[in-house]
Amino acid sequence: MHECSTFSRGAKRRRRNSLSRRERGGVRGLPITFSRGAEGRRRSYLPAGEGRGKGLPPGGERVRDFGQNDPVIPLADVLLADLDIHAATDEREGASLARIRDFVSVCPNAFSRANAEGHVTASAIVARPEDAAFLLVWHRKLKRWLQPGGHMEEADGSVFAAALREAREETGLEGFGFPIGERILDVDVHPIPSRGPDPAHFHFDIRYLVTVSAVETASREEEIRWFALSQALAAGIDESLARALRKAAEIIED
Repeated sequence: MHECSTFSRGAKRRRRNSLSRRERGGVRGLPITFSRGAEGRRRSYLPAGEGRGKGLPPGGERVRDFGQNDPVIPLADVLLADLDIHAATDEREGASLARIRDFVSVCPNAFSRANAEGHVTASAIVARPEDAAFLLVWHRKLKRWLQPGGHMEEADGSVFAAALREAREETGLEGFGFPIGERILDVDVHPIPSRGPDPAHFHFDIRYLVTVSAVETASREEEIRWFALSQALAAGIDESLARALRKAAEIIED
């Protein structure tokens, strides 16, 4: 049980309602904002040149309806709405999903690395549909192949945006497609061991699916490699990543 879960259900509700929208916002409480588009709808825009894959309207933008009365939608509320429509595919993911919902609902600093209990992280499953391959990054400290991902930063407008930034930074690729839009692909809560001044804590990881063309290659090839699903499983990836890759394989092969 984490420090933000030591309240009864009623106390949790009162605590959340007592927090201002800014306190529930995001990294250091900064809220995410959406500009108004046609018919009063607020629009969240993806980077230019990206998002023209299956599942998005022409032009690569996803329109999100949040109503017309509130000019600011906090990052936590956006994530909770996305978590509410995400369906877990096994018992472990179901437990992670419930735990992330609880954590984000009651922790005002759920996105901050300053939270000693843990924090929300963003990951991207990078797929190449032409040959059903996945791009994994060698983690030197953990000595394991992982998906691109990392911590939220203040400039990130959403967890999805953070996942895209991490994918670009760790792979050197651009021009991603989004076959399921900004929908969550997978979630997982996992422990991170203590290291130096950082105590042991948890990562509440939100994972999204992005695709790239077969003609594109990544930088630092000794640390980044394309894997077929069978090769990734043989390389010793953990159970949760294997689950995410299996989901992605079904989507891109559909």
